[in-house]
Amino acid sequence: MILFRNIGQLLTLKSAAKKNGRRPLEKDLSVLSRAAMIADRGKIFWVGPERKVPKEFLDKIKKEVSFDQRTVLPSFTECHTHLVFAGDRAHEFEQRNQGVSYQEIARKGGGILSTVKATRKARFEDLLKLSQKRVKDFLAQGVSTIEVKSGYGLRLKDELKMLEV
Repeated sequence: MILFRNIGQLLTLKSAAKKNGRRPLEKDLSVLSRAAMIADRGKIFWVGPERKVPKEFLDKIKKEVSFDQRTVLPSFTECHTHLVFAGDRAHEFEQRNQGVSYQEIARKGGGILSTVKATRKARFEDLLKLSQKRVKDFLAQGVSTIEVKSGYGLRLKDELKMLEV
């Protein structure tokens, strides 16, 4: 077992869970200050104030990790992303903000079909490199689980290439 100690603040989200995540308030973060956590092989066995670590766990602790007063919070799940694609439609966002319709953008070669064409043209290695960068960006934002959708190939061979990536 590992004792994670010296945690400045630990967000348990206990109250938010009781509300099924509906209309959470700041108090629903259930923040514990000066906290500790005991875990083993990816399973959390106990969280609470560091001064109250249960004696029953003390003889099972094989390692201690200090968080140096850092904050610990649950990670995020990205439950719908098209991670594997090529092309960039950022300029379309600005056009839409200026009142240009999606249909007009598509008539000029933009829209989802521009992403489909770019994805079909992209080499496996290029799609892999783009996707790895996106994963790193997600990780940097606290996302630990990503559900990846395909869909920018629209043909079997292109969808299979995306799924291999």
